[in-house]
This record gives sequence, C-alpha cells and structure tokens, in this order.
Amino acid sequence: MANVIYQEIGGHVLAITDFDLKYNDGEDEYIFGGKHSLRDIAFVSTRRLIQQPLPNKNEYELLVERTVKEALHEEGHNLGLRHHYTWQKAKGGEYCPMTKGDFNKYGEIAYIRAVIDARGFRFCDECNEHLQRTCVRNV
Repeated sequence: MANVIYQEIGGHVLAITDFDLKYNDGEDEYIFGGKHSLRDIAFVSTRRLIQQPLPNKNEYELLVERTVKEALHEEGHNLGLRHHYTWQKAKGGEYCPMTKGDFNKYGEIAYIRAVIDARGFRFCDECNEHLQRTCVRNV
C-alpha cells in the first residue's frame, strides 16, 4: 500500500485509517502509527486510540486530540526527527510529540494514557532546531 501511495502521490504523506496497523505478522503486535522506512509516508490508525476514554472528556474530541498527537509524532519522523526517551518538554510544559516512552512497561491502553495523552502539540527546542536546519528553505 505504501508503495502505491508513494508512486501516485509522492513523499511526505500522512495516511489516517481506522484499520488496525500491525508491526509484524504477530498476533498482538498492533501499532498506533508508523513510517514507511524507505519513503516519507506516515500512517496513523485511529482504531486503538479511542480505547479507555478519559473521564470528563468528550469521546470524539479525545479521538481527534490523540489522532493529531500521533500524526505529529509520525510526521516528525517524516521530517527526520527521532524518538525522545527522556520525556523532553516543550514550551508550555507538555511533552514533545516525539516522546516515545516504553510500550512494554505500560501495555497498550496504559501507553495511550501515559504517553500519547501526555504529549503536547509543540515540539521541544531540540526538535525545533532540527526542523529549522533541515526543513526551512530560503524562498
């Protein structure tokens, strides 16, 4: 699928689906998003992002918020950003969208709450510097 999208549309694409995405052919190796390793195509699945809604939060708004946070993370990879395992914060105090955390430590549902919900919508200074160096072009 990624090759078809790349050939017909080009790179730096974000595909959002409600289908489950699998890391491998393993039974329980689902992922929230990913990036095609050879192409600049990012994928986000909403299927598992709505699990365990938060109290006092509208389910639709929560799904949109989690989807945008995961999309920022995957598009960050498209632009050359790497994971942060150190819980780096951006201005405003929320965690950088590139925060990864440890999936095995939390499990799927707790990972959503502990990592994805904790991410913000702004990149940290380190990511912003990388984006300025590599993505901003003089016109």
